[in-house]
Formats: sequence, structure tokens, C-alpha cells
Amino acid sequence: MALATASTWRYDLPSAESSAPRHFHGNLWRGLCRFLLIGKRGSGLRLHTDGRVFHRNEQVKVQTYLNINLNSESSPQSIPLIIRHGDEEQQIFLNPSPDNPSRYEGTFRPQQMGEYILKVEAGAYQDERTIRVTPPEQEFRVTHQNVALLKSISEVSGGRYFSANEAAAIEQAFKFKPEVETFQRSVFIGSLPWILPLLVALISAEWVLRKRESLP
Repeated sequence: MALATASTWRYDLPSAESSAPRHFHGNLWRGLCRFLLIGKRGSGLRLHTDGRVFHRNEQVKVQTYLNINLNSESSPQSIPLIIRHGDEEQQIFLNPSPDNPSRYEGTFRPQQMGEYILKVEAGAYQDERTIRVTPPEQEFRVTHQNVALLKSISEVSGGRYFSANEAAAIEQAFKFKPEVETFQRSVFIGSLPWILPLLVALISAEWVLRKRESLP
């Protein structure tokens, strides 16, 4: 969306706040924000999900945008979401987002595969959305550990299989041996930064002692 106001500076909200109360221009900006959130459908309620296809037991994030007066205190505390799958029906509640009073959000995890119909209703407004749930990925279908396969892979690669209870034996199996390496370095003592202050201190101390003893 683009808004061009030419020299009508009062529609520039930051500038308007410095010279006029916010409600003088708030209707314009509130209407534009609602248009962007709700869209052209004209409905006061829009339902969104973070995708159309999900795997079984995958989290589905649901958001709904309600066209309400941002300055009103009559906004609902929560919005019920009806989830239909075949003849089964369940209900969860979408709670207000702390970042946006017009947005309500919630999550659920579908346990059955097939088509789900999500329906939300608030007052005279309603909206619905359809999602599809597919079988989980292969890596999530079989979650138990295949010990025999792991042992065979380790034998072919020249390794060894360790269970969680044998973690302490890993160090002994590798037979770690500490290696000691000696380094030699030559340093010219005159290049050390503390040599000059030390010589100055010694000479100064010797001069003070000689003066105290009245020596030349």
C-alpha cells in the first residue's frame, strides 16, 4: 500500500502528534492498519495458519486478526477455535497476543491424518480455513534405536559401538596418551621492557645510600 499526501503534512503521524492530539488523525491510520490486517474481504475476522500441509503430531500455529477498536475495552478475552476432523470436533481458545491487541493466537497438534477444518467465530464475524495432515517423515515414524544396525556400521568402519551406560569406557578404548613437547626460545635480555626501569631503580637506590653515608 502507498499513501501520498503531497504537502498535507498533518497526515504524517509523527509530525501531527507534535501539533495536534492524536485522535485528530488516528481514524485514518487505524483504518489503514485494519485494511492491511483484514484485507479486501470486508470481514472483521481473518484466520491464518503457518502453512496448509502439516505432518501428524506437528505443531500448528493458528492466528486470527479481529477488527476491533484499539481504544475499546470490549475486546474478547479469548476466541474459541473449532477444529473438525471427520465426525470428531474439538475446541481450543486463542488468546490475545501481547504485541498486538488485534491478534489472537494458539497452537494444537493434530493426531490423525486427513483434512481438518478450522473455524473461528467472534460476534457477527467468522472465518474458516482448511489444512491437510499427512504421515510423518520417515525419521519420525521409527524413533527407537536400531542397535544391530549401529553395531554393523561400526564394525565395517573399524569402530566400536558404545551404549549410554558405557560412556565411561570410551576413553579407555581410545587409549589416549599425553604428548609432551619441549620448546626452546632465546631472548636478548636487553630487549625486555622491565630491564630499563630496574636499572634506573638500582642506580637511584645506590645514589641515595651513598648520599646518606656522605660518600662521594
